[in-house]
Amino acid sequence: MLTLAWNSLGGLPFFGVGWDTTVFVGVWRFAINVAGASVFAMLLKQVDRILISKMLPLEQLGYYTTAVIAGMGLAKIFMPVQAAVFPQLTKQHSTGDYEGLSKTFHSGCQAVAFLVAAPAALMVFFSPEILGVWTRSEDCVEHASSPLAVTALAMLFNSMMSIPFSLAVGTGMTWLPLWTNGIGVILLTPLTFFAVKQYGIAGGSWAWLAFNLVYYLIVPHVLFRNILQQEKWRWYVQDTGFFIVAALSVFSVARWLSTDLPTMAYKGTCIAVAGLAYGSICLSLSPGVRSLFLRIPLLKKSDYSSNPDSSG
Repeated sequence: MLTLAWNSLGGLPFFGVGWDTTVFVGVWRFAINVAGASVFAMLLKQVDRILISKMLPLEQLGYYTTAVIAGMGLAKIFMPVQAAVFPQLTKQHSTGDYEGLSKTFHSGCQAVAFLVAAPAALMVFFSPEILGVWTRSEDCVEHASSPLAVTALAMLFNSMMSIPFSLAVGTGMTWLPLWTNGIGVILLTPLTFFAVKQYGIAGGSWAWLAFNLVYYLIVPHVLFRNILQQEKWRWYVQDTGFFIVAALSVFSVARWLSTDLPTMAYKGTCIAVAGLAYGSICLSLSPGVRSLFLRIPLLKKSDYSSNPDSSG
């Protein structure tokens, strides 16, 4: 990378060239906070497996890891939305466009909630069926179903915080994820230890759920005290709470209706109907989701060329 960068500058000689330390003055605190938050986030996501590997047989770690891989797969749904929204949030904050910042923030949150809530609820209420189709292992279904259901619920609340996390970083509040993740590591480690000791691998999932539930309920109060001050309850009710309640309600009914059905084909039909019902509820009751669908048609090439900085 150094060679390529240097060649792009014309291949200037290395000798006699010094560092411009003033470049680092304005960004060192930001860089340290982001790096620290990333390290703590890595520990948060691994502490349960580290403790389980030390406290329980390796076979149990395998079941738990299977559940975690499936549950954490929900991140693949919201991460593209987060990546698309983050540059726009940063640009709008830096230019003082707070009306646009609010619109982008709420649209991003509703897009994440709409896309993640249904798959998460599906994992919560149909974890045995999902594991059965995926692994074809009755032992895995028996041992990993409960951890998967709880992990999926934890990831549902975790995904709701993805756009607020981007807002915090994009507006320079890097201290918020740093302190959140740091305190999380301190509290989650002993909580996971005692939960695993008491409940086995399911305890690791319950500890992760407890952390994400507290994360969802507490951290936004700090965030909205510093930015978009009047929009906290709009985020809780319209951007996240509506989708959480709708998805969990619809798929819990599907679980109840499909309990005595004999084959996966019938259960699959119930799941499909639940998905359609969830989509219909969101389209009819959420103006944000309707506006998202109205923006689906592709823009013309001339639209992109005339506004190269625009993002989805």
